[in-house]
Amino acid sequence: MRAPGHDARRKRLVDAAGQLKTGFRQLEVDFQNRLSRARAAEWREIDALLRVPMIDLQVRRSLLDRARELSPIPAFQEGAQGSDPPDEPETDKTILAQALA
Repeated sequence: MRAPGHDARRKRLVDAAGQLKTGFRQLEVDFQNRLSRARAAEWREIDALLRVPMIDLQVRRSLLDRARELSPIPAFQEGAQGSDPPDEPETDKTILAQALA
């Protein structure tokens, strides 16, 4: 025997799930539309696209490359001097010995 109101609650859950699926599909369509315009986008728009989780690896790599090409910060542009990470600082062996003692 079903509890009273079971069918009404089930219908509300099914309706809510349908709305969520529709909304998610719309987000996917919107993201794909933005991706298709990424070649003409500014770096800030590409940066915003990169914040979306679970992007295909090749798509993410392509977006990163494009963002580097457009970056106003020279250190992030490929081939720019200073784009390598800084050297590790030299360890002060005296402090290290004291810390490990």
